[in-house]
Amino acid sequence: FLGWFDDDSVGGLENSMKKMIEADPNFVLGQCFAFGMEFAGAPNNTNCDKFKQRNDFLTNLVETQTLSYCEQQHVEAIKYFAKNDFYSASKYYEKILVECPHDIFALRMAQDSYLSLGLLPEMKDSVARVAPVWEAKNIPMKSYFYGMYAFGLEENHFYRKAESEAKKVFYSKICFAFNVA
Repeated sequence: FLGWFDDDSVGGLENSMKKMIEADPNFVLGQCFAFGMEFAGAPNNTNCDKFKQRNDFLTNLVETQTLSYCEQQHVEAIKYFAKNDFYSASKYYEKILVECPHDIFALRMAQDSYLSLGLLPEMKDSVARVAPVWEAKNIPMKSYFYGMYAFGLEENHFYRKAESEAKKVFYSKICFAFNVA
């Protein structure tokens, strides 16, 4: 999902999602991820029975658990994202990033929301706002952060800075589509 490739070492995205849901059907963030991947970008998806079933299941699941603030925001965001209301979804993802700036899923979904809307400055800025937190530590998935940042910079014509951020990904030897954009 983050790198825009199907990683065979974990059985690919579809198989990984299936195993994740089978292992813990009550895993709210896993359900959010699966919901978003299944319905985002599909035209008229809110009219199909499968969408309504998944939405109802997620709503019922939320009512049976005590969720953190960020988990609650993810649930609301993914419901909008799955309905292709990317603007509303982005507002929830931004709330998550204020509280949890290392949330790579929220960061990626915010970027995808802004990209879908053609809001390129917002796409760049959502990543730039959390840059100090990401750059302060050596944390997992940092190369994906750099790739997203490079892509946002490039799309906004900050080519030298974009190249600098993309090189950080190349030096990490991680294959990531955004760093070659």
